[in-house]
Amino acid sequence: MSRDALCFSCLYKDERPELGFNSELIYCMKKEIVVRPKIQCDLYMRTTEEGREEMRNAMYGVISDNDLHEE
Repeated sequence: MSRDALCFSCLYKDERPELGFNSELIYCMKKEIVVRPKIQCDLYMRTTEEGREEMRNAMYGVISDNDLHEE
């Protein structure tokens, strides 16, 4: 197994710079706590563009074309 930390490529890592964490700490949105990057994690899910889009939609909702054209 690779010794690279999994958390840095995990979908649940919150990357907002205003959180002010150093390079050794991250906020895990799934656990809702600050953690150190881990080699193994039961909640780990590799981040992809589709996964990030799905998480954004779950957090913020989706605006349909009909919503944009209604006024």
